[in-house]
Amino acid sequence: MGYGRWLRTLAARRGPAVVGNRREQNFDSPADGHHTGRRAPVRRSPRRARTLISEPHRHEAELAQRRTQRAQLRAVLVANAVLALLRDGPPSHQAVADRTGLPVGLLRWTYPTTADLVLAAYHTGLMSAPNEHSTDREGVSLVTRVSPLPGTRLPIALEQDPSALRAAFSLFPSGVAALSSVIDGKPVVLIASSFQVGISLDPPLVLFAVQHTSTRWPLLRAAGQGGGRIGVSILSEAHALVARQMAAKAADHFAGVDTTTIDSGAHFIHGAPVWIEASIHSEFPAGDHDVILLQVHASSVIPDTEPLVWHSSGFRHLAPKLTT
Repeated sequence: MGYGRWLRTLAARRGPAVVGNRREQNFDSPADGHHTGRRAPVRRSPRRARTLISEPHRHEAELAQRRTQRAQLRAVLVANAVLALLRDGPPSHQAVADRTGLPVGLLRWTYPTTADLVLAAYHTGLMSAPNEHSTDREGVSLVTRVSPLPGTRLPIALEQDPSALRAAFSLFPSGVAALSSVIDGKPVVLIASSFQVGISLDPPLVLFAVQHTSTRWPLLRAAGQGGGRIGVSILSEAHALVARQMAAKAADHFAGVDTTTIDSGAHFIHGAPVWIEASIHSEFPAGDHDVILLQVHASSVIPDTEPLVWHSSGFRHLAPKLTT
């Protein structure tokens, strides 16, 4: 008798048998003990089925837990290295990599700036109270030197992160001014987010800065030196598209824009909350820019018109005024 036939006979006499890893009832047996030859349906153990389904999920959960633990360990290593390096100044990615043995590329990807490295030490809790990690040799807490309040950041040296300066400047909100004159019958416009008022009241002066590479300022300067005046329009919140159109290099700057030109050659944009008629007072170089002081001769305002704001490399609108 073969092994398979022996199992079938055993199943017919004793009921369900365990075959391999599953429990099955192989044949139905009549009362006389002879099998009918009909195969009974296979049934899996409910407990076994649940085990088979949940096993991959358990494995994924374990992998996620291990990844989290590794990330936490890296954060602690980085925090300890940062706290040790802060005694000599702001830490660099390479210095942290040398102390921890972590790849510098991974550090730059996880902590893009030096400030992020310092915040890593704060978020791990190592800078939350004086201890062996957050005190110097005199026992003075580094918390007050590094991160006195949650969310604060240390100034970043420009040689360590040149992009930090642009990021800092972009977070300063400013108005947007269009400086324009009609020269030989054609309007010329320069968009400036560096325009500032209140430089002086006697004489009344305003200023703006322009790059040395500007191609439009030499034209406006020539018009001003020839006796013409410059019209300054402080743009409104409705002028976001107009500002981009006028700042573009290859475009009809005043297509679809209503303007007014006065006898002095000053050119103004309709809908602006402030118009200023000015002439060139003085000019001096400042790094890669020229700073131009303009003397104000006349002005007009529309008080209820909200201005356009340049902030974080984009145009913004002011929030409604708070009522008291």
